[in-house]
Amino acid sequence: MNLAGALNTALPALEQMRGQPPGPGGTRGRVAVVASIAAFVASPGAPAYCASKAALQRWAEATDATTRHGGVRVHALCPGFIRTPMTAHNDFPMPGLMTPEEAARKALDGIARGRGRIAYPWFLYAGARLAGALPVRWLSAAPAKGRG
Repeated sequence: MNLAGALNTALPALEQMRGQPPGPGGTRGRVAVVASIAAFVASPGAPAYCASKAALQRWAEATDATTRHGGVRVHALCPGFIRTPMTAHNDFPMPGLMTPEEAARKALDGIARGRGRIAYPWFLYAGARLAGALPVRWLSAAPAKGRG
């Protein structure tokens, strides 16, 4: 659902935007999809979640490269932990936990700056990129808790 639901929404919006006349500055529209910091690391205990978020993040980057010259931008929002009813049940540390309002402000700021990949908080993104460069077996040395 993480991937299919997002694409079932984004693809029709993209087609609509590509067919409309350009506005000020030649823009036809923007689409933002919600991936995750989990897109950048193979987290033990959450393989399906990580894979679907990685696919969505890569789709957004590839699609942005295809559509941006026609005036349509695609942004991949890659937040860390956001305080929601779902994360309230997590029994593991959530560094950088932010409110939905904080996450929205960071997303809007990244979109306004024209960034294709908007990953936050920075330290969690940096850590995920570093962990993603390590062999997965190193990450799975200790038991992990999370979504499958």
